[in-house]
Amino acid sequence: MVKEVTSLPVDVHLMVTNPEFYIPVFADESPRVLSIQAEATSHIQHVLARIRDYGIQSGLALNPSTPLNVSDYILLDLDVILITIVNPGFAGQKIISATIQKVAQVRKILDEQGYEAEIEVDGNVRRENISKLVSPGATMLVGGTSSIFKKGYQIPDAVQKVYDLIV
Repeated sequence: MVKEVTSLPVDVHLMVTNPEFYIPVFADESPRVLSIQAEATSHIQHVLARIRDYGIQSGLALNPSTPLNVSDYILLDLDVILITIVNPGFAGQKIISATIQKVAQVRKILDEQGYEAEIEVDGNVRRENISKLVSPGATMLVGGTSSIFKKGYQIPDAVQKVYDLIV
């Protein structure tokens, strides 16, 4: 399906309960990263290990109200920490300002403990706020079409504008 139409790396964020049941289905699409919600399973470490067993990078998604300490004992099992900076599921929300601090806190923890995990940010990622997300430590950004592409922009122009902001 997806792998048949693109050679680009695919990043999957499962926002479902019991994600362990869906891993084989999504693993067949050969994503680069497969992230699960911290609250979605009572056996986070087991699910992350199953993801890695498929040769896929494992990610843990933290909602705005999810405390960072949920990842305290599984940092070695993570390739990506996905921080949602708005409450998932509702387009057009303003960034919850405390989540920017969460990005900085995760960066500090990873740096202090010598872990190499990426910090991914999702939710209202717009050209106007990219620097506010990258500056505290985000290394991957998720932008929807309305966040990146303004009316009248052509895709190459929009991509170039984002690229100019981050390099």
